[in-house]
Amino acid sequence: MRSCESEVRSIPAMVGWFSCRPRNLTCLALSLAAFVGCQGSSSSAPTYEVKGKVLLSNGKPLGSGLVKFVSADGSLPEVSGEINPDGGFALTTRNPGDGAAPGKYKVRIEPVGRKDPRKSRPNFPVKYVDEDSSGIEVTVRAEPNQLDPITLK
Repeated sequence: MRSCESEVRSIPAMVGWFSCRPRNLTCLALSLAAFVGCQGSSSSAPTYEVKGKVLLSNGKPLGSGLVKFVSADGSLPEVSGEINPDGGFALTTRNPGDGAAPGKYKVRIEPVGRKDPRKSRPNFPVKYVDEDSSGIEVTVRAEPNQLDPITLK
């Protein structure tokens, strides 16, 4: 596999070659995409610890599942955390417990052990398995975040 440096050095040569062969513009586009891919993405943004708890309507903890935070405007990577038996969770972007990038997120809760969590009946109201219907929005700040409990009513 070629490194990003070798891709960058070979681009001027490719441009000259492609100017003579317009039918090969697709290859140029793919090469440029590889170059841009080497530049990183929003997933390299700094993350901040995010911890919380998920409770059922009776106040007892939801003892398993996944909590997923989806960027409200689509500009940030989706992050998730496994729900522990005490209902607690810590979000992960790249490394366990590293948190999330600052921003606004919509939240969904996924039951575990099912092939498609959005099509199975969880032990909480089904509206929470979709971030658009859950009605839960959270703002992650550029500091450690201890969220108020998320209660599934």
